[in-house]
Amino acid sequence: MNMTQELDRLRNQFASNPEDLNTLSQLESYLLELGDWRGLSVLTAERARGLDPKQAVELWWETLNKLEQHAEHLESPEAISRLALTTGQICEHELEIPEDALSRYIYACEKDPNNLEALAAARKIYLAHEAWDAALEILRHELLQHS
Repeated sequence: MNMTQELDRLRNQFASNPEDLNTLSQLESYLLELGDWRGLSVLTAERARGLDPKQAVELWWETLNKLEQHAEHLESPEAISRLALTTGQICEHELEIPEDALSRYIYACEKDPNNLEALAAARKIYLAHEAWDAALEILRHELLQHS
């Protein structure tokens, strides 16, 4: 069975029995191993639907911790950057902690200056906080990346 088939099998198995914690653990491990961190975020979002807000936040914190533990084993700057972007998005959109999101976006940019998605996300937070100089600096960097 190839990776895609195994991932589909685990997703289908979990979809048919969302209480199966063993399958959930296997699915999460597989997504981490494949570097499909957005896939793990989507899985978390699906699981968070229908939970009360406090439980949903706890679930997002669990996912964030799993991703950060996984980051300790990465070597590629690009992979580290992509993972930092994902954790930043969780902080910004799910946990509503823009300061933590910003630090993760900046870290993503330090690891991979070509991560335009992280640059744009950082710029957006700077603009929301009226940090004009920082937003302008990021915009300059983005423009340099496009030229």
